[in-house]
Amino acid sequence: YVRNQFMKDPPLDTDDDLSALDQMYNLSFGMQIPAQIPVSAAKELIVTEANQKSKKLNKILISLENEQSNPAAKLFDSVTDDNQLAFSSLINSDNWKYSENDFINFLTLNVNQNGFNGRIFSLTDSEWNVLYNYLSNVL
Repeated sequence: YVRNQFMKDPPLDTDDDLSALDQMYNLSFGMQIPAQIPVSAAKELIVTEANQKSKKLNKILISLENEQSNPAAKLFDSVTDDNQLAFSSLINSDNWKYSENDFINFLTLNVNQNGFNGRIFSLTDSEWNVLYNYLSNVL
């Protein structure tokens, strides 16, 4: 369009020119449209995932109440101000699961916003290990 409307005597495209464009941009393969779902289906997926997380959270909170004799559960309880928020923040992120260092970073960078309190800063290496293993098993 631009060539026809705005250029005087534009040069013609040769087969070699068109072939070079096709090789460079894969024009002959057409467009690939990523998978799409209707908004209503997406909403349903989000609601289903939220319900699953909510059920998991409730199950874990009940389990915590029944494990008060477990030293790891006691440790968790001592470093949290809000057990529900603490578990929820862990359920909603996978960033802490890769290693104990990732776990420590996740908790210390978000302390007081993730349900954990400042007592986590005084944990020993062995206590961090106990807490990480406990939460990895619970979640």
